[in-house]
Amino acid sequence: LPKGGILGVGTGSTVNFLIDLLPELQLEAAVASSQATADRLKKLGIEVVDMNHVGSLDAYVDGADEIDRHMHMIKGGGAALTREKIVASIAK
Repeated sequence: LPKGGILGVGTGSTVNFLIDLLPELQLEAAVASSQATADRLKKLGIEVVDMNHVGSLDAYVDGADEIDRHMHMIKGGGAALTREKIVASIAK
C-alpha cells in the first residue's frame, strides 16, 4: 500500500486488530464498510471518506471465518456483507 494511499476497510473482530495498526501506514484516508469500522478509524485519527468521493481504492482488507482450497469463503455475521462487497469492488 503506497504512503498516502486510500484503503477500503471491512468489518469485524479480525479487521479490528488490523485497524489498530493502520496509523503506522500514514494513509491519506480510508473507506469504511460499516459505521462501526468508521467510528474505530476516526478514533485513531484516520480520515474516513465516502466511497462515492473516490475513484478507486489502492487496496481493500477484510476478514473471513474460513476459506477453502477452492477459494470458497465463509463470512461471519454477514451484517455488513453487501456494503463490504461494494467497497471491495472499487479496490485495485
